[in-house]
Amino acid sequence: MFDTLAIVRNLTDAGIERGHADAIASAVASAADHGDPVTKPELDAALAPLRSEIAAAIAAPEARIYRAMLVQTLAIVGGVVAILRLLG
Repeated sequence: MFDTLAIVRNLTDAGIERGHADAIASAVASAADHGDPVTKPELDAALAPLRSEIAAAIAAPEARIYRAMLVQTLAIVGGVVAILRLLG
């Protein structure tokens, strides 16, 4: 349970108008009263699949970039070797 009066005082002390502070405190209290709080382990479990998807989405382009860099490096080295053979 939230102390809405304390929230209103903090908001008005910070310069928010009383009517707005009342509305904010009411919304916070209402949101807090609906549903159960989530624990960190529950949140971590819920976010694990998203973290995996994000990691996979980052890894795929990263691997393509490394492959492209390898191909470019080999092409440059091949070009340098060919030029050296022509000059030497």
